[in-house]
Amino acid sequence: MGGYGSWLWGGNSPEHFAAIAPIVGGIGAGGPKAVTKDLDKWAKNLAKVPVYAFAGAKDKVVPAERSERMVSAIRKAGGKLARIKIYPNEGHGAKRLVISSAEYYEWMFSQKRK
Repeated sequence: MGGYGSWLWGGNSPEHFAAIAPIVGGIGAGGPKAVTKDLDKWAKNLAKVPVYAFAGAKDKVVPAERSERMVSAIRKAGGKLARIKIYPNEGHGAKRLVISSAEYYEWMFSQKRK
């Protein structure tokens, strides 16, 4: 539940986080392709939290569209700190590229809770 857990926990309790970085994360409890009924609530809650989502364009387990949808909803809710990186040639294994990149750690450790 790494990526999904990031969306779920961050969306329900944003005050606990300086930032969230969901990696290949789903947005629904009914399985990796489900979409939560709380999407707009999560987006509103995350509108002031820096978010950097990562996904693989070829992911058949958790489609990249789930992270794209969440980032879009955050932006629609007024969030200006949400961004996404999609690895075009990766599937669900995109997480290995994320956790081995300096970009991920530099971004994450530059965040501060307000």
